Amino acid sequence: MKPSFFSLFKRGKYYRVRSFSENGHQQGEETQNERKEVERFAVAAVAFCLKHDKDFLRHFWQNVCQQHGDPSLDKDALIEIEENSWSDLTIINGNCVAVVEFKAGAPLENKQNPNHIEFLSEKGYGWMLRQKNAKKNIRYTILGHSEHLIPDKGIRKRGIFCGQRSWDVLSSGYQPGKMLGDLFDSLANLHVKEFQLMKTKQIQVKRRINAEGAKAMGLIEEVKSIFKFTGSVDSGELPDEKTWWLGSNVEKSRLKQRTS
Repeated sequence: MKPSFFSLFKRGKYYRVRSFSENGHQQGEETQNERKEVERFAVAAVAFCLKHDKDFLRHFWQNVCQQHGDPSLDKDALIEIEENSWSDLTIINGNCVAVVEFKAGAPLENKQNPNHIEFLSEKGYGWMLRQKNAKKNIRYTILGHSEHLIPDKGIRKRGIFCGQRSWDVLSSGYQPGKMLGDLFDSLANLHVKEFQLMKTKQIQVKRRINAEGAKAMGLIEEVKSIFKFTGSVDSGELPDEKTWWLGSNVEKSRLKQRTS
């Protein structure tokens, strides 16, 4: 096993019952708790990179946290993870407190959703944010949730400016070094769709998929269309690092329905 963020995941407290294979795929259907553990690991791994890569920290602040009128990132900005029950990752930058809620497949709870009344009710994330940071400029961003909830320009909820960003803002317009490249590969192995697609594009450029490969992908899409399967593009490398595969996920429940 090569040293990487992904190998740390497999050997750490975030790893639970079912094992991920060497190319990052997990056997059997995942539970919500298992996806929450993936999210907790993603928070820790991203925060580690933010701490040790100042350029990435500035990129993250500008593209995930910062709202119009907010200050540039100060050199003394503080990064915290899971410091409170209502924050995955927090960046304290002067008088500005930015909280980021990470999502990598687990559902968004009502207390985490700015559009739900529970967000501002007692014990909701918005309520607790205001209690702890009454005199601060508060920013709350949902990172990676699949459903579009908040307009691109953001919304304000009782003094909390709320935004939503997709995972791909971490890599968009930013050239990763070795550490971030490993982070992005590991997130792809943990089924974060945006990084799986990025990895697929890299493989396509690197390997120069020939006409036969394109035909094979076309055949997969045709079969999906005939049987009305749905699924995202997926790819990976085998342990020998010389062999790779390209295909499409199919929901197990749908497959059983069609083959029974």
